[in-house]
Amino acid sequence: MAIDRLNEFGAYRKALALFDHVVNDMGSLGRHFDIARGSTVETKGRYQRLRQWLPHQLLHERVELCNEIYSILKKSIVRLKRAH
Repeated sequence: MAIDRLNEFGAYRKALALFDHVVNDMGSLGRHFDIARGSTVETKGRYQRLRQWLPHQLLHERVELCNEIYSILKKSIVRLKRAH
């Protein structure tokens, strides 16, 4: 579905509006992102400690995924702090 067609879909527009309300209603959203970021660091550490038992490629993929998630969360926290 093309973006312009997606914007015509009523449920999509309502979902966007609902998300905006959720963000506005949650003053502690940045704190939740901080918790999620910490959990990502813990998960990455667990994978690194399991390196002896996991295939190298799997370990690499999981650690990279943790790095990507951490980066997304970090950028989101910065944007939220700027908005307030």
